[in-house]
This record gives sequence, C-alpha cells and structure tokens, in this order.
Amino acid sequence: MFPAWFTTMIDWLRIIRFFSYAKDALNWLYEAIKGRRAPMPAEELMRYDDLYVSVMRDMLGEAHRSIGKAMRELRLSGREDGISKLSRLNRELEGLLDDLRVWRPTSWGKKEKYSKKILDYVNLTAVCECHGIYERAEELMASLDETAIITKTSDDMIRAMSRVRTLRNTLSWALRLPSPRDFLEALRSEALKRMRSGRKDGIIIYDSVIRVAEAFVLADSKREKDAHKIIAYDVLSAIRALSPVGKPFVHLDELWDELRARVPGIGLRELKKSVKYLWEEGVIPKVIEAGRRGLMAVLRPEGFEPEMNEIIMVVKSNDQFKRNGFTALELASKTGWSEKVVREVLAEMEDCGLAWRRMTQESIIRWFIPELYEEGGGHGEGYSVGAGRA
Repeated sequence: MFPAWFTTMIDWLRIIRFFSYAKDALNWLYEAIKGRRAPMPAEELMRYDDLYVSVMRDMLGEAHRSIGKAMRELRLSGREDGISKLSRLNRELEGLLDDLRVWRPTSWGKKEKYSKKILDYVNLTAVCECHGIYERAEELMASLDETAIITKTSDDMIRAMSRVRTLRNTLSWALRLPSPRDFLEALRSEALKRMRSGRKDGIIIYDSVIRVAEAFVLADSKREKDAHKIIAYDVLSAIRALSPVGKPFVHLDELWDELRARVPGIGLRELKKSVKYLWEEGVIPKVIEAGRRGLMAVLRPEGFEPEMNEIIMVVKSNDQFKRNGFTALELASKTGWSEKVVREVLAEMEDCGLAWRRMTQESIIRWFIPELYEEGGGHGEGYSVGAGRA
C-alpha cells in the first residue's frame, strides 16, 4: 500500500493506467519521489535519476512492443501506407530508448550539491510524456484501418518524444540552479525565445512542468503538517478562480476573502506564508509587494498566456484590427479588460515576438499580430512579419 499523498498525486497527473499492472515501475517512482528533496551530492542524485529513467524505459518499452504488434498487423493486411509511418515512429522510439541514460555531472567536486526538487520536476514531467506515448501506442491497435489517425497519432508521439529529449537535456544546466523558482523562470525565458522563432514546444513544456509542480503542492497538502503547506493547494485553486481571462493578477484582500470561504478560520499570516511557499516552488511566477505593506497581489500560474491567446483570437476575427492594427485602448474596449492589463500583455507579447508596434504619423502607437499575416507579406511601410506560434 502506498500513502494517500502519492496515489492522489499520480491519479491527478493521469498516469495511473500504466502503473495498474507495472508494479515494479510504480515502486521505483515512489522511491524516487518520496526521497528527501534537499540539495545533494551527485552520487546520491544519480541514484534517484536512475529510478526515474527505469520508469521511463519501462513505459517506452511497452510502447515499442505495441508499435511492433501494430506493424505486424499492417503487414498481414498489406497496408504499406501505414507501415511506413510506423517504421519511422519505431526508429524514433528506439533512438530515444538508446539515449535515455542516467544523468552524470560534468565535474565531480566533493562539495558540489545539486537540486533534487528540479530533478523531480523535470523527470516527473518526462514520465508524464512517456505515459502519453505509451497510451497512444496502445490506442494505435484500434485505428489500424484509418491512415489519417495513424499519421496524426504517430506525429503526436514523435513530438512527445522530442519533448522528453528536451526535458532530459535541461538537466545539464538546470540542476545547478539554487531553486525551483530559478529553474522555472529560466525555462519560461527559454520558452519565449523559442516562440520568437515560431516554435511553441517550449511553452508546452513549461506548462507541463508547472502542472507537475502543482502535483507536488497537492502532495505536500496531504503529507505536511505546516498549515501554510496544507492550505497551499486551496490557495492555488482560489487564485485560479479569481483570475479569469482579462484579470491575471489577484489582490491579497480578495484572495483572503475567497480562501476563508473555503478554509474557515485561516489567518492572514498563514495565507502570506502559503503564497511565499508557492512562489519559492515556482508555481506562482510573480508577486507584487509594496514596501512595509508587503504582499499586495499575485500573478496566476499561467501568467499572461490566457490573455495572449485571447488577443490573437480577437484580432484574427476583426478585419479592421488585422488590416490597420489597433491601439491598446481600442483592444481594451473590444475585450472589456482594463487598458493597464492590455498594455502589460502587449508588452510581453512584444518581448516574445507575438506583437509588433508601429508609431503612426499622428504619434499614436498601433499594434499588429505578425502571425496573422502570411510569410513575406507586408502591411504598410516598414512592416515586417515576426515569429509567432507555430
């Protein structure tokens, strides 16, 4: 029997299907996750990484067997079109299995310490990706008559394999960082750089790691005795409930009101400690403080991403905005958001290449969304298409 915090965690992450019969792998995952989370020497960290790698290899091994079975079925039925797709998928999977090696440090300094928390974040995210590959491989058997489904599923699996590689490669630089917060800030920065070149895989990985970080917060709420950790998942849920699209920041007073309705008797001190804990774990990307008054507001875990997506959809559906651009005030009027929020979101979109500004002859700043224009197209003098989401 496993403790409730662990079973709750893997159920919440939706990776229970594989472990329903792979008991050895479930034991390995439990041993990896339950281990102490303080910085540790390389030798100790390698033992935990070996457990995670064993779980991933088991999942991918099962996926490999399912793909082999599907290929045999297609050969028997003479479906050459599907075989070519699965052959490529099979090669990619074999390559990933060969490349899954236990992390090793670049140097062996006796006093070097590495972050177990960051190892957990990266590896559990990779385990979730591997579980998705395993599930899709099983589902292929039910779709062998549908070439379009085989193609889409194969492509999805190859993209997931690429994310596993990327995650494992982050260990080479991430484990020396001092905290999960530093890691997630660096990961988000890297995701934005990828978006500038038209790639969205970085933001997908970032969102997935945030979800795993939340799973650890949920687990801590079940196994810790400190009040601020017990309520942390409720705090996170309250932040989400209070931050619909167009309202990315949640003020402390409204958060306290919402939380007291969920957890009667909670004190302001525990709430502030809980927010600090969530920020240190990297789940909350930004807190706003005001001198002696301290904490004033928090930014939701997803940051400005919901607003960024909404702005792209609004502009895409508005021919005038696409043709002539738009001001922050015009967009605020269209969305119903405050002009301050619109300006903050557009500034972040500009930083990652998703929005472009132009000063008109009347000294008015008009904004454009580059991804809504075809490559090589233009819109007025000086317009150039930037990188957007793929």
